Formats: sequence, structure tokens, C-alpha cells
Amino acid sequence: MTTKLAPGSLRQFILFATAAAALGPLAACTGQWQLQQATAAALYAIANQTQSALDECNHDLQLADDFRQQQIINAYNQRLCTDHGDDQAIAAHTADFTAALNRITADRRTQWTRHCNASGNIDLIREFADAFQRNAAVHQSNETAFLTAAHYLPGLDRIYHKTN
Repeated sequence: MTTKLAPGSLRQFILFATAAAALGPLAACTGQWQLQQATAAALYAIANQTQSALDECNHDLQLADDFRQQQIINAYNQRLCTDHGDDQAIAAHTADFTAALNRITADRRTQWTRHCNASGNIDLIREFADAFQRNAAVHQSNETAFLTAAHYLPGLDRIYHKTN
């Protein structure tokens, strides 16, 4: 089963990803704390939306695997009823049943590995957002200190604007 995103979700995701990619380097270079906060918010939105989609996908795959497993059990029971006197047929059905369940187990392990890898990527996005948030707080504090100093030291604002 595939995960279906809510209408507009993919569009929002692409918009946020594009904004973060475009604004991120700019925010880091210019020192504008408002831009850094906006970049952090966009990255948090990307991480949250990606986590939600990943969780939905994991849930859908679990339901599909449970359904497949139930179908395999039903088919096995039906074969046992049909061939209840034939030991060779029962042995073959048991081997098929075991192989089918092993494939489902392997699929679940593979899916869980992918889920863990994607979760690691989401954590990395959140780390970048945290860094932008911290950087914004520092720049906001510095700007506040400058504005306070500029109020008491005339001409300081001209020096600031010449250097920025």
C-alpha cells in the first residue's frame, strides 16, 4: 500500500523544502535573525511532515503484511484440509508455508531498516533547524544589544550600516 498525502501536502512539502534550501545558506551568511527563524520553522515543518508520512507508510505496510500473513495461514489450512491423508503433500505445504512467512519476516526487517534510516535523516533535519534557531537567538540578542548601545552612542548606527 502506498501512503496518500492530504491534498496540498506534497505541494507544501516541496515549497518548504525549496524555501529551506534557498533561505538556509542566505540566513547563515547575512546574519538576519528573522530569516534564520523562518528557515528553522520551514525545516521543522519539513521534518514533522516527513515523520508523519513515514509513520503512515509504516502503519500501511504493517496492515498489508498482516493481511498477507492471514491469507497465507488460510491457504495453508485449506491445503491441509484438502490433503489431510497425504503426508508428502502436507510436508510440501508446510515448507511453502514456512517460506512464505519467512519472506514476510524479511520484508518487515527491510522495511524497519528503511524506517530507521529515514528517521535518522529526519533527526538530521531537526538538528539543522535547532542550529538555525540557536543562531537566530544569538543574532537577535546581538541586534538588541546594538540597538540599545546605538541609542546611547550617536553615530554607532552609521558604523554598523557601513560594515553590514
